[in-house]
Amino acid sequence: MGYITETSTVCGCNCLFGEETRHPLVGVVCADGQDKAFRCGDCYSVMMASFPDGGRHLGRMRCDFSYATMQFRRPGKTVLTKNADKAAILLFHPDIISCTPLGLAFGRHTFFGYAGDEALHLSFHEAETAQRCIDGVKSELRHGVDKFSQTLICNHIETLLNYSERFYARQFITRHDVNTALISRIDKAIDEYMAAGRAATGTMPTAQDMAPGLKVSAAYLDDLLRHETGKHTADYVSLNRIKTAKTMLMDHGLTTAEISAALGFCSESCFNAFFKKITGHEPEEYRKT
Repeated sequence: MGYITETSTVCGCNCLFGEETRHPLVGVVCADGQDKAFRCGDCYSVMMASFPDGGRHLGRMRCDFSYATMQFRRPGKTVLTKNADKAAILLFHPDIISCTPLGLAFGRHTFFGYAGDEALHLSFHEAETAQRCIDGVKSELRHGVDKFSQTLICNHIETLLNYSERFYARQFITRHDVNTALISRIDKAIDEYMAAGRAATGTMPTAQDMAPGLKVSAAYLDDLLRHETGKHTADYVSLNRIKTAKTMLMDHGLTTAEISAALGFCSESCFNAFFKKITGHEPEEYRKT
């Protein structure tokens, strides 16, 4: 990766790109044609860039758009501008969004937890929309700092992130066939976990457990399952746990107590109640169907 510049402030990032600092907590830098690698320890960043390869090195697939690419990074994560024909980077310190509507709901923007190659790939019109939001922040920065600055800047950032949520949802749709294949691998990983008897410990596999083997981030895995199945990872694993229980119930040599223990339920009654909640039948009723 080469040399990575470490900084902790918006001012430090501005200096790296030769930009004037107009607000200590927010900045927009132009990185057109610049080969930089930096980490800002205290700031979130949103980079929108166009690349000669259409963003393929950032995870673009054949089913994705290729006009521009957006990447969202948490504080301390590396931002790379290598090979970008055009690039704009929005930086903001958590303090600017503190106690604002954006700050209170910021946790729902889970794409800040995605890996670098799980970027968002935009169409021409999506890129235009995102650019308008970034330009809105730049316009406010040119105005100077006053009592309205925080609200107006946060409004532009919030609009950008809300549109990004919409565009990521669209990307999950256009990746449906690819996602279906990944879900099959998730199912296999859960089945192997159950078959190995690891469920007996009472600990179910989490997104963090499965993500490394699937070569995706835990945040992306959880969002993919939510978009494709309507379930978060914990709920999806629970449904697969019950699917395993159904298979085990077909083996009449196993009692419900043995199945309950094998699948890590705290008691047989807990297993019976959970099974009925999901299927509408008691385990023994299901065995007889």
